[in-house]
Amino acid sequence: LSLHDALPISDSPYVPKNGTTPAPNLFADVHMRRAFAYAFNFTQFFRDYYGDSVQPASWWLRGMRPEYENRSLIPYNINSSIVEEELKAAGVWEQGFEAAIVYGFSENNYAYAMYPAERKIADLFAGMNPKFNVSVIGIDYPAYRNYSDSNYLPIFDFGWLADFGDPENTVREYMHSEAPLAAMRSEE
Repeated sequence: LSLHDALPISDSPYVPKNGTTPAPNLFADVHMRRAFAYAFNFTQFFRDYYGDSVQPASWWLRGMRPEYENRSLIPYNINSSIVEEELKAAGVWEQGFEAAIVYGFSENNYAYAMYPAERKIADLFAGMNPKFNVSVIGIDYPAYRNYSDSNYLPIFDFGWLADFGDPENTVREYMHSEAPLAAMRSEE
């Protein structure tokens, strides 16, 4: 999932709310972004959809030349205690929040794999606090691309399939600060 820290305009149909107030900058708060990162069960997702053929993010990425090593990188994985802490730190625990995870669908894309995982995120939030409303919305792919390219989507998923199975090809696209897919993400 990618999170935009601020929407450029507040008339997006997917503007999140802090309580009942539209909050286009809701995800500018690092605690909100962390809450969503810890709400996703990466381990289960990788096991269910990729088996043993994927290496989750860690401090070492096998096969890079030169080897990529950053021991300060702590992989995210589902942890409802941390989600609760982060939501309290973000200041939304009492008044609640509303957000939409939007995915684009077409006849053949990976959104079919992501929907159950995104639904589990929404269910986790709903189970923690009845004031948390995370919806999962599918829209046709051309509209999805238009919205995502215009930064109208605060939360969205975006996938990319490597044209060949070389770690440098895949890792650079998501982790290098000047790579196109990394540039789409507003992360610290």
